[in-house]
Amino acid sequence: MEGVGSILVVDGSVTARETLRTVLIPHCRRVVVAASAAEGIEAVDRDDSIGLVLCDAVLPGQGGFAVLRHVRDLTGRRPEVILVSPWWIPGDAQRAADEGALGYLVRPVSLRDVARLWKQGRVQPQTLHPRMERRPLAKVWLLDPHDRNRTVLSWDLYDVSTTGAFIETRGPLLVGTELQLEIIFGKESVRCTARVVRVQEPCWMHVGGVGVEFVFVEPASRRVLEDLVHQSVVVAD
Repeated sequence: MEGVGSILVVDGSVTARETLRTVLIPHCRRVVVAASAAEGIEAVDRDDSIGLVLCDAVLPGQGGFAVLRHVRDLTGRRPEVILVSPWWIPGDAQRAADEGALGYLVRPVSLRDVARLWKQGRVQPQTLHPRMERRPLAKVWLLDPHDRNRTVLSWDLYDVSTTGAFIETRGPLLVGTELQLEIIFGKESVRCTARVVRVQEPCWMHVGGVGVEFVFVEPASRRVLEDLVHQSVVVAD
């Protein structure tokens, strides 16, 4: 993300912090992490290179709005703030806008939405260049390996077979990394463990992301996966 400098991630989950660090680092100078609003405020005061704060709105103790208010009251340099919430609260969304947040997103967070908000805040829409894009086949949720009921990130799935898939991650992951995934296909889903086997850099012709192989697919999900593969063939035709 051009001109962003460093990005501060404020989240109470160590898994969310480290996952976002891995995904965001190719798009900024560096990623700073904080586990609480107090740590986030301290990081903003200490590090002048921070240009964007991605902050959980419902942190224990002081919430994300405390970070937003602190940034708003700064003189001179002011990083942009995007608040993230586990659910949509219209009053909080309006409050975030009124208090100067760049955006208000609901988990699972799509890095595409983060990049879109950054561009909207930094560049006039008419100066953006159109991009050739394929339509994703499904959404993919990255699950917390320690709590599979918690979603960490939201990605797009572009190609799929019964043995693997290509996922737009908006940033590289290391080959060999194992991921706990849930693929959302209509009203059904596929839960699986996948391993990164290929990394693809983005260019004007295609999105960037990773190729994964399915290490384990839950038995109840196999039929849904076969339906998704069939649907991808129909779309391609």
